[in-house]
Amino acid sequence: MPIRPDPTGPTITVADFALENAKLAIYIDGAAFHTGPNLRRDRRIRLRLRQAGWRVEELTARDLARGAELVTSLRRGAE
Repeated sequence: MPIRPDPTGPTITVADFALENAKLAIYIDGAAFHTGPNLRRDRRIRLRLRQAGWRVEELTARDLARGAELVTSLRRGAE
């Protein structure tokens, strides 16, 4: 899901899932991908989203194993 912190600005990231109305961006990340330049880039982007009022959830495979409990917790934060 492309995300623009400013509705008239450019897309700065593509989240795995997003609820635009709730300003919730969800990323499912593998640990191996987040090293060096990728890690620094993602931190900058996610900080920018948070500064624009977005809630950013960074999930791993372990989080996904929580199943329905994870969905429930994400929903609570999006209400």
